[in-house]
Amino acid sequence: MFASIWDLYSYLLKKSNVQKVFAMVGEGEGLLEAAHLANLDVYTAKDQRIAASMAMGYAQVSGEPVVYVASPGPGLVNGLTAVLESFSACVPIIIISSGTERTAVGTGAFQELNSVELMKSITKWQYRVEHEDQAEWALKRAMYLAVNGRPGPVYLEIPNDLEQQHYEKPSSLLQKEAVTICPHREQIRLTVDALVKSKRPVFIAGGGCQHSPSFGPSLLSLAEKFQAAVFTTASGRGIVNEHHPYVFGNIGLYGLPEAKELLREGDLFIAFGTQLEETALMGWKDIADQHVLIHIDRDYTSLRKSVEEDVSILGDVSIVVQDLLLYEAKGEWKRHEWLEKQKSVKDQLINKWTNADFSEQPVRAAFQTISETVEENDILVQDNGLHDIWGYSYPIFINQSGRTLVPGEQTALGVPMGASIGAKLAQPDSTIMTFIGDGSFEMGKGALDTAYELGIGMIYLIINNGGYAWPRLNQQKMKVSIGCDFREYHQWRHEIQSLQGAFFSPTNKTDLKNAICAARALSKQGKLSLIEICTDWKKDIPYTVQQEYGVVVDDETPKQSQCWS
Repeated sequence: MFASIWDLYSYLLKKSNVQKVFAMVGEGEGLLEAAHLANLDVYTAKDQRIAASMAMGYAQVSGEPVVYVASPGPGLVNGLTAVLESFSACVPIIIISSGTERTAVGTGAFQELNSVELMKSITKWQYRVEHEDQAEWALKRAMYLAVNGRPGPVYLEIPNDLEQQHYEKPSSLLQKEAVTICPHREQIRLTVDALVKSKRPVFIAGGGCQHSPSFGPSLLSLAEKFQAAVFTTASGRGIVNEHHPYVFGNIGLYGLPEAKELLREGDLFIAFGTQLEETALMGWKDIADQHVLIHIDRDYTSLRKSVEEDVSILGDVSIVVQDLLLYEAKGEWKRHEWLEKQKSVKDQLINKWTNADFSEQPVRAAFQTISETVEENDILVQDNGLHDIWGYSYPIFINQSGRTLVPGEQTALGVPMGASIGAKLAQPDSTIMTFIGDGSFEMGKGALDTAYELGIGMIYLIINNGGYAWPRLNQQKMKVSIGCDFREYHQWRHEIQSLQGAFFSPTNKTDLKNAICAARALSKQGKLSLIEICTDWKKDIPYTVQQEYGVVVDDETPKQSQCWS
């Protein structure tokens, strides 16, 4: 017998090995406190935005569902940015909050909010527990929906008058492992037949492939069998080693011209575990429409969503790839021309794009320096502003042994700061490098306090371009500038040093390498480091942005960023 629903939930979570709970303190007598007393791993922040972002980062890296404890009204609303991003990025989070008691609904009770309606557009499932008999079922149902199909956040609300009821010991535990979905045998045959007939096959791996340990090597084995060129979406990056001769980095907005040309020459496209969002389709959707596209995903709602694929396969991507490898392919295929083309493109990319002058292209040079200094299991946490889009392009940054952590299609400012802490908690032995714009850093820098209090070492590389570069780029088309420029003197050196961290402002590539080396050593000691990368906002604009959006920068009134060390 449990004296409260919070004791029941803490027991169920612990026994089911769902150990991670993230929160900002709320009313002081809820699930957060019960989870702490039950010896669950509880992590708190001083801002709900940071706490929810930490939950997102942990779940993204670990692949495990986590709990985010919210509080009613403003507490819930303040964390919604990270919930929105988690929904977009398919991250399994169970959000649990108390709410107005049942007899007071509609009376203007303290912090009353129709939160179920509020959460409908940004969570997979929303439920208010109206009777104590529903308590156990509701948490089990929430877990099931969070991890199955297209993973994502779910929301439970517990009325205040249900909190202190008596609850029986649960009859069973939570099922946190997703149900396995096997593809139809006939669809495997059709896919193999298409591969045999194809002259220029292309594989695309998305974020849904990240947590199948054998998927990356198996996909490369399949690519080698059929001589397929391999691309990833932004969230799928890190699944395959980009040094492999068949791997060409990200598709869509982030593909450099040579890689995009190769992609457009494909005559068969097989997409694994991706929703094929807008940015992923940029620059080749018309080609996909003209040729055979096979789309594989474990969630039926991700299929036939943004494109009219020729074959839709519902199934776990790891099982599909294994089935394709084992299937007896009849016929012969020799793709010497396609292999030669891949080799030529690989050489062109390496020769043209792996050298950057730090004085002219500091952001591009910084990403290349990270590639040169990367160690096994490093995690690069990325923002999605303007200059930092360089890092999404192979071979500006080459992912060979770790992974990148990126936002979903919402690309909310500030979220990477908290997400990076969650990533570190998920992989304590990894070095976490967060590459972020100054605007996003300013919105999320409360995460510095949380990292310091947790005693975890973090490295932040901040692009100091004097403000919000993406809207400033668009405003210049109208010959206007408003709200984009930072006019204050940043006190980043003092802020990081007040937390016993280190500040670096390199002016050349050697200084940057030394700064990363020093920051890495400090990270292993649980210390924070901030590395400032200074650039004029009009310089070093990613080539892919110029390509896709036809950017022409007006140089009549140059805006110089300033570094205040």
